[in-house]
Amino acid sequence: MFLVGLAGAAWWVTRTPAADYQVQPTRLFEQVISHVQSFGVDSLGEAELFRRAAEGLVTELGDEFASLTPRGERHTPSIDPGGLGLQFTIRGGALIVLGVPPLSPAWRAGLESGDQIMAIDGVSVRVPNRDLILAALDGPADSTVRLQVRRPGAGTVLDLELRRETPRPFRVSDLVSLGQGTYYLAIHQAGPGVAEVVGRSLRLLPAAARGLALDLRGAGSGSLEEAAALVDLFLAPGEPALRVRGRDSLPKSYSAQHDLVMPAGVALAVLVSPETADAPELLAGALQDHDRALLIGDPTFGRGVSQEEFTLSNQWVIRMSTVRWETPLGRLLQMPEPGDSIALLEDRPIFATASGRPVRGGGGVVPDSVRKRLPTPPGWVELLRAVGPAFPGMLQAMDSLAVEPPGVTPSYRPTAKDLALLLDRLKGQGIRPAQDVVEQGAGEFGRLLGDRLVLTRLGEAGWVRRAAVLDPDLRDAVVLLRTARSPSALVQGK
Repeated sequence: MFLVGLAGAAWWVTRTPAADYQVQPTRLFEQVISHVQSFGVDSLGEAELFRRAAEGLVTELGDEFASLTPRGERHTPSIDPGGLGLQFTIRGGALIVLGVPPLSPAWRAGLESGDQIMAIDGVSVRVPNRDLILAALDGPADSTVRLQVRRPGAGTVLDLELRRETPRPFRVSDLVSLGQGTYYLAIHQAGPGVAEVVGRSLRLLPAAARGLALDLRGAGSGSLEEAAALVDLFLAPGEPALRVRGRDSLPKSYSAQHDLVMPAGVALAVLVSPETADAPELLAGALQDHDRALLIGDPTFGRGVSQEEFTLSNQWVIRMSTVRWETPLGRLLQMPEPGDSIALLEDRPIFATASGRPVRGGGGVVPDSVRKRLPTPPGWVELLRAVGPAFPGMLQAMDSLAVEPPGVTPSYRPTAKDLALLLDRLKGQGIRPAQDVVEQGAGEFGRLLGDRLVLTRLGEAGWVRRAAVLDPDLRDAVVLLRTARSPSALVQGK
């Protein structure tokens, strides 16, 4: 089970104010062990008690990457367990989906950012442990894994089946032309080799290119090495790329090492979201620090740490985060505490960029243009509730819909006939939402249908061209890139 033994064994240390202690902490620990041994209803030996207490202490660090395992039972962290394309985070004691790359098994199954994974193959996720989660998600290609998922607002638990693929070290889109000298490139998942592929795409930009929309939304992965390699593509040799800081130590700075790959005359707009984390997040922050790009979207997730492993004398291995990442200006990426609000942007410290522009610090990266998000339409929420556990069947019906000529194009919008045909197929599966619920959720229902058909039939390039019209963030980025007089004018808002 994912319940780490006595995960709450250290609760008495963290939940009680220090002023209430009447004994030394070591003495308190000895007394607790003694009383548990003497009066606990379940008999446990001293060695087992100490092991569980140690595991509980590691769990209580609030470090989602921390673990304590026997030397021979370690699970090597994977960038893409099972080839599922599933990026996740552990915050507030819950296992939350962070990013879902297009056309990945996780996307095909209907997972979305913000979903909470409740169980993996029927085993409840109670106290999430990253090593055990990675091991449970991993498996041979073409095998399946079942996830029980709670979707915020839907009021139901979805039972989704994902078919594993060969793991990928990274996921990057092709370079897509959006016309009038503007291009699109997305990093969905960062890992070893990602910078080489991104650099190859940047070198494909023609001399007449005016602007590039770099999409980092939903990208939450990548090590410090990948972050440094990505930043290196956009900076001149010697320019500060990033900083790292250990506990109570002075920051250590790293500078760009190689020739600039991003053409200096091409304007750059970067799209970010609350799911942008790790290497892509540091890339966004560094580009903002150097006035290389205009950032559009939402404040990012706030995760940038590196881990070390230490072999203990009893051959157990403890892994924990030991270094925090900072942007070149010294803005910390890691949020101070899990679940801290990033809504009060005016309370964040202000830093000055290379040109003197004010940017916010305090954890995560605050974009230059923060978007006002509309709440999920109530009608769509009601439709999801009405569909309930039959959600996978609804997606299958969408993917199998036969659209009549002129067929699916990037600008495809479902017709009334398409939606009626889809509803008939749903009825054949026993899915019968009330007519008023269908009418209230028709807008989002049609959007999801259109997105899935375009992406599955035309691939990511077709989906990007569709998003350039329907996605507000990308649409605005394209307009700004086409009208900017120069890269610096775009950043300065002139």
